[in-house]
Amino acid sequence: VKSFTEAVKSKKYMIMDDDSTVGKLSSLIVDESYDWDQHSEIMISHYLSQIMVSISRIISGRSRKIADKQSESAMAKNTIYKVLRYIDREYLNIESVKDVSDNLSYSEYYISHLFKKKMGISIKQYVLEKRMALASKMLREGIPPTDVATAIGYEDYSNFYRIYQKHFGLAPSKEKKRR
Repeated sequence: VKSFTEAVKSKKYMIMDDDSTVGKLSSLIVDESYDWDQHSEIMISHYLSQIMVSISRIISGRSRKIADKQSESAMAKNTIYKVLRYIDREYLNIESVKDVSDNLSYSEYYISHLFKKKMGISIKQYVLEKRMALASKMLREGIPPTDVATAIGYEDYSNFYRIYQKHFGLAPSKEKKRR
């Protein structure tokens, strides 16, 4: 802290090179504020802490450039984060990976492969998991299976029945009795 304070006091003007860390973190804060949820305050607090550390390193001359590999990794994590947030909000409206890629401005190939690599399942499988979890919850609440099928995006009840039975190993009508 002392060297930081001395560095600031000894400079009339502070013009320092940034390795783009502060800019990237600032961008993440803006993104987080647009997609506000219960975790946003914590995320913004962490980003601000990282900004303070980065500024301290820049001023003290101990700033290190982010290696390309680390930068790519951070970008990949940010992309996955955006994809997950989008899917978690819109999974009932997503019909294909193209819907996700178009709305987030990434290529289908890129997000499909990145998601599978980082998450271990495909985007399609993740969307299905979200829908089936909602279907199970709705069925346990006593909502008729045909209404559940329609609510989660299946116009054809027999298609919903088949997928639900394959996913959970029981018919949708048996869900309430199971719990």
